[in-house]
Amino acid sequence: SVRSALPLKKLAEPKPLHFPTIDDPVIKKLASQGKAQIFTTDLALAVLMSAPRSVISWDLVVQRSGSSLFIDIREGSSVYDTTVNETAQDAPDDENKEQA
Repeated sequence: SVRSALPLKKLAEPKPLHFPTIDDPVIKKLASQGKAQIFTTDLALAVLMSAPRSVISWDLVVQRSGSSLFIDIREGSSVYDTTVNETAQDAPDDENKEQA
């Protein structure tokens, strides 16, 4: 809480930007228990959900292990790039840039 604030601790080693779905310990546990057949991350699911309106290319990797499917984003994919208004109805045009 705010009353008992703790100072931030610096990580000895930062977490990797790309962490494959199949290597996630929680997903591994769920897959071994047979809780589901398709596993993915929030980022890969967001890519799938925005695919019909996306103008920037993206790349998904689907791996099969036994009866389970693991959907992941390829390392180095353009999904990791920060974009603005990528799925906007009316994308901003360069002509009105000075008016902003």
